[in-house]
Amino acid sequence: MKGTALTTLAALLIERAGSSSARIRFYRKGKRVADLGYADVLEGAQRVALDLSSRAIQKGDRVGILVSTSPDFYFAFFGAQLLGAIPVVVSLPAPFGNLSAWGLRTARMFDRVGVKAVLNSAEFENSMMQMTVFRRPDEFNNSALSAAETENLCFIQFSSGTTGDPKPVALTQANVLANVRAITQGVSSMNERLNCVGWLPLYHDMGLIGLVLTLLWADGDLALMTPEDFVLQPVRWLNVISELKANISVAPNFAYGLVAKKVTSEQLAGLDLSSWKVALCGAERVHRGTLDFFAQTFKSVGLRGEALTPVYGLAEATLAVSFASPTESAVYTKFDRDGLESDGIAKLAEVGASSAIELASVGSALNGVKVEIRTDTNTVLQEGRVGRIWVKSESVMQGYLGQPEATNEVIRSGWLDTGDRGVIFEQQLYICGRAKDVLIIRGRNYDPTWIELALDQEVGLREQSVVAVGQVNEQEGTEELVIFAEVKPGLEQLSRDQQVQLEERIRQAILTQTGITPKLIMLLNPGDLPRTTSGKLQRKL
Repeated sequence: MKGTALTTLAALLIERAGSSSARIRFYRKGKRVADLGYADVLEGAQRVALDLSSRAIQKGDRVGILVSTSPDFYFAFFGAQLLGAIPVVVSLPAPFGNLSAWGLRTARMFDRVGVKAVLNSAEFENSMMQMTVFRRPDEFNNSALSAAETENLCFIQFSSGTTGDPKPVALTQANVLANVRAITQGVSSMNERLNCVGWLPLYHDMGLIGLVLTLLWADGDLALMTPEDFVLQPVRWLNVISELKANISVAPNFAYGLVAKKVTSEQLAGLDLSSWKVALCGAERVHRGTLDFFAQTFKSVGLRGEALTPVYGLAEATLAVSFASPTESAVYTKFDRDGLESDGIAKLAEVGASSAIELASVGSALNGVKVEIRTDTNTVLQEGRVGRIWVKSESVMQGYLGQPEATNEVIRSGWLDTGDRGVIFEQQLYICGRAKDVLIIRGRNYDPTWIELALDQEVGLREQSVVAVGQVNEQEGTEELVIFAEVKPGLEQLSRDQQVQLEERIRQAILTQTGITPKLIMLLNPGDLPRTTSGKLQRKL
C-alpha cells in the first residue's frame, strides 16, 4: 500500500494530494453541499498554515479546533499539521445546550494544555467569552510543558470522561498511523476499496480517527453528515449509504436502534443497502436486541446481518483495540451472572436461567495489538477469568499531557490499564463494564451496567437512559443502590400515582434480575442525565 513508509499525517496528505482520486463529500439536510479531493484539502490547509504562521504560531504550539463538520475542519486540522503545530480537538456545544457552561469547560480544557490559538467557526465566536478567531498567548495560563512532552505529537484528544473529568490524551504521529493502519487491516477482508459514510462528530475519536484519518490512510471515499442532521432525520444516514453504494460505516449502538424505529415504510422502500458490508458498532455497550432489530428492519432492502460488527476501543489507545469478524455474524454469549460477579469466572448459563447475562463479543485484538486480562494487583489471568483489560500496542498514547502522575497510574512498561473489566472466552474478548464503576453492596461486587440492563425493556423509561450508582450508608458501612432514570418523551407529567407505579416496576425488575433492592429511584425528564461528548452516560461528574 502507498503511504506505508510515511511517518506523519502531513506527509501522507501531501502524497494523497498528488496521487489520489478519492473524494470527500459533505451533506447537509440530505443534500450534497461540497465535494473535495485531497489536492483541495492540501490547498486549504496551506492557507491556514500560512495564516497561523503569520500570527506567530509555530511548530509545537497547541492550536484549538472548534469547527463543525465541513471542509473548514479539514483545512484547520491539516493546516496545523503542515505547520507542525498540535491540534487540540474538543467538543462543540450541543444544540440548545448551555453555551456559557460549555464555554467555561472548553476554556479550562484549552488552558490545561497551553493552547495558544483557536480556530473556530463563526457560529461559536460569541459563545466563549467573546472569543475571537485567535487568542493571544498571554490570555492562557500556557502550562509549562517540556520539549519531550510535545516532541512528535500529532494531536491532543480528550478522554470521554465517563467516570470523571476528561483528560488530555497526547497522541504521537506514530500512535495515529499505527491505529489507522490496524483499522484498515481489520476490515481488509472485504477486498474492496473503502467507501464510507459517517455522521459522528469530528471532535470525537470515532469521527476523527475512525472516519477522517482512516479514510485518508486507506485512500477511500468518505461522505460526511453532521450529527444534527442524523438526530433530526436518522434515515438520511442510510439514504447516503444507499445513494453512494457505500460499503462501510460506524455508529454507536443507540444509532442503530434509533434509525430502525424512525424509518417509515415509504422511506424503507427507497433504500438499497446491499452494498453495506461492514457496519461497525462501538463507543458504548453493544445490545443484541438493538442490532437484531436493526438487521431485521433492513433485511428486505439488502442489509446482510453479518455486516453488524461489534468493536472495542478507547481514546487512550488512539481508538481501536479489537474487532469482531466483519464477514461473520456477531457472537453473543449468555454467561452465568453469579460466576462473573462473585467468582470472576466466565461460565455458560444454563438454558432458561434467570441469572443469565448476555454479552456481545468484540472479537480479537487487531494486528499489532496485545490484550491481557489482569487482577487488580496486576497479575495476568488465564482465559475465562474476569479482570481488568490491559492493552499494549504502538497506538497506546504517549500519556496525559502535563499529568505524569495520572499517566503513571495507567501505563506500565508500555501496557495500558484501560479501566475496563472484561474476559477472554473462547479466544474472544467480552466487555463486562468499567472497573471504577463497580458497586460494593454488603460485601459483594455488582457491575452497574448489568443492573441497568435489567431495565432495558421497561416501557416507561427512555432506552439506555438509566444510571445505577452507589451511595455510601455511613451507619452500615456499605453502599446502597441509587437509580437515576429518564422517562420516555411524553411522560414528563406523570401523576404521583403513576410515578409510584413506575418506581415499583423498576424496583421489582432490578430485584428479580440482581437480587438488590434500590434504596432510591429518581425519575428524570428526557435529556437530564449528563453525557460525555460521545453521548455515553456519565456516572461521575
